[in-house]
Amino acid sequence: MNLFGQGKFEEARVQYQGMLERPGSDGKQKISKQFRRWEWFWQGRLQEDGTFPTPAMYLQELRKVSQQKGVEDAQSVKTWKELGPIAPDMPSAMASWNGIGR
Repeated sequence: MNLFGQGKFEEARVQYQGMLERPGSDGKQKISKQFRRWEWFWQGRLQEDGTFPTPAMYLQELRKVSQQKGVEDAQSVKTWKELGPIAPDMPSAMASWNGIGR
């Protein structure tokens, strides 16, 4: 049974933890680093009720942000200004323009 995307984080954590536990050389139960990373990754991304967010929720948020931001015309001409440096200020400073050398 795959709880990812359907159930609560705690249910999925308990299920996967049970599958991934293994006895260590000292007799204690060990959990893989990948499981701990998965656990850390999802703890801050859950919905308030502890369920996983759905792809539809992400799509809805993307649409909201797109509407708030407004869509700029891709064909609009942007004006660019070169920030520099264009050339050395003094003609005698040409040696420093080329860098420190090697």
